[in-house]
Amino acid sequence: MTHDRLPSTAYSTGVLRIRAAEAALIGALEVPLAPLWGWLILAEIPRMPTIAGGAVVLATLAWYLGRETAPRPDSTPIRAGVL
Repeated sequence: MTHDRLPSTAYSTGVLRIRAAEAALIGALEVPLAPLWGWLILAEIPRMPTIAGGAVVLATLAWYLGRETAPRPDSTPIRAGVL
């Protein structure tokens, strides 16, 4: 029981500081990372549907993060102290 408390507390605290879409994508990372850790640590070989599903989740996350960090053409940077 104790090993679940620290990650859950950290996730719950972190969710308060980010947007809901980002929190959902971070939570969705558990799906592709679990087989990855199983492969790296336990030498389990994941099946092809598992790899395909993980690739979809990682591609979605990369697309979302790329979209969020790309500059928008209609936005102007806001300088500190200027409204």
